[in-house]
Amino acid sequence: MPKTTNRRNPILPNTLHRTHTRPATTLDLAEYDEAFASAPSERTWSSPPEGRYTVLVEAVTIEESTNVPGHSHRLNWKLRILGPTAINQYLYKRNYIGKESIAFLKQDLYLCGVRLNSVSNLPAELHRLKGLRLEVNLRLKDGYQRVYFHRLLEPPKVRSAPAYDEDIEDDDNPDDECDQEDEG
Repeated sequence: MPKTTNRRNPILPNTLHRTHTRPATTLDLAEYDEAFASAPSERTWSSPPEGRYTVLVEAVTIEESTNVPGHSHRLNWKLRILGPTAINQYLYKRNYIGKESIAFLKQDLYLCGVRLNSVSNLPAELHRLKGLRLEVNLRLKDGYQRVYFHRLLEPPKVRSAPAYDEDIEDDDNPDDECDQEDEG
């Protein structure tokens, strides 16, 4: 069997799975004893309270949904809270794609400025949702978070080509103040 070598130093044997640290039995962790003793042993994470939040759309993905009958796909939204409270916590919204729920998906997309001719065009348009700022309502129902889009705070910047090139000077325009002769 050929001997493998280390890529960084071909003379040394392959140490890909080895670390160059001291064995755990010789480490002195005493300096952390006090902090460890006072650290909580249970997680104290809590969900943001019900209310309105300003959020930033950080990610939107489509994935297959196998646990909801009649809905083969869902749109997953990852929303970072910008304020007024619970800053930098995340909310998650799901739009299930099915005959009964397609209207809710369409309404959310239109609120975000995404107008589609057909839902089959959605995967190609997901990039337009990332970075949007929205105002949302968070409701807690039956132990679950329900996120409802309220309004778009910053409309997406759509750049279209101007009707004419503004940088080109029109020297033939008689109404241009720069071209008129000074009377006097």
